[in-house]
Amino acid sequence: MSKLEIGCGDKKHWRDGFDVRMDIRDYGQEIVGNLEEGIPRPDNTFDEVYASHILEHIDPKRLIFVVNEAWRVLKPKGVFWVVVPHKDHEQAYIPSHLIRFTEGTFKFFTGKLNPDYSDLHNLHSGMGVPVKMWETTELVINNRLHIHWKAKPLGK
Repeated sequence: MSKLEIGCGDKKHWRDGFDVRMDIRDYGQEIVGNLEEGIPRPDNTFDEVYASHILEHIDPKRLIFVVNEAWRVLKPKGVFWVVVPHKDHEQAYIPSHLIRFTEGTFKFFTGKLNPDYSDLHNLHSGMGVPVKMWETTELVINNRLHIHWKAKPLGK
């Protein structure tokens, strides 16, 4: 089982059980790179991709691309696990946090935000990026006002 931790930070913050880690800064992990430029691994590589408190730092215009990259590198039954501060948490307003998340942000990627769309697999964001669809397996806001979203790629 191969698992990728995105935005791993320094070694004291690394989660146990992950065999590949990625961060924009070099902390001795396997991948040093900018997530907004992609995940430099082949399609269908990972069983799990974990991104805790990293997506809020992404340029909003690159969010669909980044989520699509997780879809691309996950195996067909893989799991994408995201943790972000909810828009009502004071952490959401730290200057380096560029996106304010709600449950609706993640419902967008499942097609459930607006059921009137007839062809969600070909839906474009207005930024020229096709949206990959997901099946949510968990979407909760914990008592610390952090959103946890777990999802599996659809259409693989």
